[in-house]
Amino acid sequence: MSAVNGVVERAGRNSEQGPATPLTLSGRRMSGLDEYNRRTMTIRERITAYLHAIESRDLDAVATHLHPEVIVTEHPNKISPAGKTYDRGELRAAGERGKTLLASERYAVRSMIVEGDRAAVQIEWTGTLHDGRAMTGVICSIIELRDGLIWRQEQYDCFP
Repeated sequence: MSAVNGVVERAGRNSEQGPATPLTLSGRRMSGLDEYNRRTMTIRERITAYLHAIESRDLDAVATHLHPEVIVTEHPNKISPAGKTYDRGELRAAGERGKTLLASERYAVRSMIVEGDRAAVQIEWTGTLHDGRAMTGVICSIIELRDGLIWRQEQYDCFP
């Protein structure tokens, strides 16, 4: 892919190489601008944009930040005592369930340490239920990127 005079161009691909652009969780192809941003964002920018997309509740926007082989591991905590591992499809389903449980959620990044393609992120999370009550938590998330996208995420959630 190259940018010429502000226009993003992609090299042609044959059917054996797969789609020229990644798919969102709903199967929509990314736009040329989505693809350009995917390849040019810093790790800090990617993770911040990913958290903002989760906050927005736009699951297609979340998907633009995910590697096709993404795995998210949620370690045992008060809300999920057994922990859970999610692939791309399971993340979409979890996002849909979250919409039914929460009116909104907020991820406030307290700190982020980036080394290579990995980042350790401290987050203060607030989820507001549909009846107005708020839940809070402190999260440590270890996120690894591959090809500029979220590839692995280890989630350590603490709820008071």
